[in-house]
Amino acid sequence: MSLIFRDVNFDAPVFIINNAVSDDFCKATIKEFKDKCRPATHQAGDEWTSNEKEMRSSNVAWFTNHDLFKLMWEHMLVANYSMGLRYKMTGAEVFQFTKYEDTTKDHYDWHSDGQSDHFAARNFTFGEAKNLSETGDPHLAGTVRKISASVMLNDDFKGGEFQVRWFQNKEVQVRSIPAKKGDMIIFPSWLEHRVKPVTENTRYSVVVWYAGPPLV
Repeated sequence: MSLIFRDVNFDAPVFIINNAVSDDFCKATIKEFKDKCRPATHQAGDEWTSNEKEMRSSNVAWFTNHDLFKLMWEHMLVANYSMGLRYKMTGAEVFQFTKYEDTTKDHYDWHSDGQSDHFAARNFTFGEAKNLSETGDPHLAGTVRKISASVMLNDDFKGGEFQVRWFQNKEVQVRSIPAKKGDMIIFPSWLEHRVKPVTENTRYSVVVWYAGPPLV
């Protein structure tokens, strides 16, 4: 898939909202979750794994926040319209607090968050979801990931660049998105992206995936 929309500052198919959340929120969220994380997983084959360290090395915690959901949902709707996507959106997954440490050169290599076709639609399971094709949340059954968003909680680290890539004019395009603390990066979930290794201090962010019916 391709996008005509490009952010004017980075010439990339992403939508940036500066100062989407407050400095106080950033500090409070880091304080609340930085010591409650567990190793992040990545889908390998048909199941989640935390053993593929070359692909993904980071720690995460999961949480809900009604006020944050309302705020970020409204920002997502603006991006959905402004980018020309106009996707039908019906819900979201819980928030993921993500911690990338320099001591282990934490990173997340090139990946997409999900596809938007009917084969990617999630089936409901009463057990723990084994992969992106399953969900234990009834409101997400039959949906796919359509729009992804990441909020930067700090910017006092080195490395850890957020990058996106796509194919255009017979060439692979790669762009770095140097977001600042409080900024929200929004993009279609099928867009490939990565977080490069953190080389100094710790990188914190909040990630969420917005869902809707498969594209037709």
